Amino acid sequence: MTLKGTVKLDDRGRFVLPSDIFRDINTKAGGRYVLTRSTDKCITLYPGHIWDIVSERLNRINVFDPKKRALVRYFLGNATEISLDGKNRIPLPKDLKNYAGIDKELLVIKLNPFIELWDPECYNKQMENTLKFSSDDISVIANEIFNEGNGFNIP
Repeated sequence: MTLKGTVKLDDRGRFVLPSDIFRDINTKAGGRYVLTRSTDKCITLYPGHIWDIVSERLNRINVFDPKKRALVRYFLGNATEISLDGKNRIPLPKDLKNYAGIDKELLVIKLNPFIELWDPECYNKQMENTLKFSSDDISVIANEIFNEGNGFNIP
């Protein structure tokens, strides 16, 4: 299964996911997808059923705390539900495209349970920064995540 691939945007700002990634996420998405900003300088594509979980958790946050309100606004205020056309093309909203610096091509990365959409050059810079962590740092973080059971519980 493909976990990463580069695709081109057409002249109307649409793209097609690599077919095996599309097949994998479409079975549970029910034809619903949501695009929003990521915590990194990329766009996250959520299948509808996963977005329901994310947005429900965001809607439980105390919005009277300014930092928490900003977080909710960051994700929900930029979320766009999209529909695929007859050729399974995904329209990329201009504001999200500009945010991520995506121009004519994008890198698609499947992270369970969602997909990241990156400008390829921006992704390479991000990976250079990530590789600055020592292997010990990454091991400690991975151990914390997997030993505490904090991973996604995918329905």
